[in-house]
Amino acid sequence: MVTKSVLALFAAVFAAFVVFFLLTFPAVGDGNVALGVVAFVGLLGALGVSVYQEMKLGKKDVSVALWYKALTVADLIVVSWYCTRLGTLWGWW
Repeated sequence: MVTKSVLALFAAVFAAFVVFFLLTFPAVGDGNVALGVVAFVGLLGALGVSVYQEMKLGKKDVSVALWYKALTVADLIVVSWYCTRLGTLWGWW
């Protein structure tokens, strides 16, 4: 049985993901380095929490683990987009 705290944590991680995703746009568009660092660290933090919870709840066959897996995939897509965009912007490749 899933407790309310797992669902509340999912809502908080999802909200953090959305906020840090929205911070990537001024970081890339305006070149704001401080927002870029905050967005990158926040996205990695949300990724870490979602991977940990997905693995922990997946062992117990809890259905909310699927939502954490979906959030992990979305976060990986955004992190890879953000890293490639920053690499292109700074001329790394």
